[in-house]
Amino acid sequence: MFRALAGFIYFKLLGWRVEDHRPPGLKQYIVVVAPHTSNWDFPIGVLVRSICRMNDVRYL
Repeated sequence: MFRALAGFIYFKLLGWRVEDHRPPGLKQYIVVVAPHTSNWDFPIGVLVRSICRMNDVRYL
């Protein structure tokens, strides 16, 4: 349910797209997101995490 809502907000309301270039079968990886330009970066990152099905994410 949350993934569908996140996709609607991200794709329809914000008009953005996700390009997921992760190779299949990776068990661990590091995702770098830049630049951080506003306070909206974290909520949008949570939406993208949900859309890309990255469930076990830790933030630094």
